[in-house]
Amino acid sequence: MLRLSKKTEYALIALKDIALNSGERITTVREISENNQIPRDLLAKILQVLKREKIVKSIQGAKGGYILNTPIDEITLLRLIEILEGPAGLVECSLPETKKCNRAEICSIRRQLLKLNDMVLKLLRETTLRHFLFNELSVAVN
Repeated sequence: MLRLSKKTEYALIALKDIALNSGERITTVREISENNQIPRDLLAKILQVLKREKIVKSIQGAKGGYILNTPIDEITLLRLIEILEGPAGLVECSLPETKKCNRAEICSIRRQLLKLNDMVLKLLRETTLRHFLFNELSVAVN
C-alpha cells in the first residue's frame, strides 16, 4: 500500500499555511500547531528539516517564525516526499538501493509493478505544491 507518513502530511499542512501568509506575515510553529492540531514538537522538527533543505526560512526573535524560501511552484511532491521519507517507490524492487530482487527473474508482475511505479513517480515529479495545495491538481496519466 502506498501511504504517506504523518510527517509528510503535517509538512504539507504547514507549507500551505506558510504559503497563504507568504508576503504578508511570518507564520509561527505555535500558530500552525494550534490551528491544525499538530503536535508542536513534531512540527518543529519537520520545519527544521524543511529549513535545512531550503524549502522554508526561519526568522529568529520574538516575532519569529517561518516564511517560504523556495516558491511552492518550484517544489514538487516527489521532492518533498523524498526529503521527509527517503526514496519513493511502490514496491521494494523499485527503489534504487534494492533493484536487485532475488525473485526478479521469476516475478510474473514485476514489469507491470515497475511501470505503475514509474507512472506514480512521474505524477509526483510533475505535481508542484501549488497544484497540490491549491486545488489545481489534474491527472493526466498515459
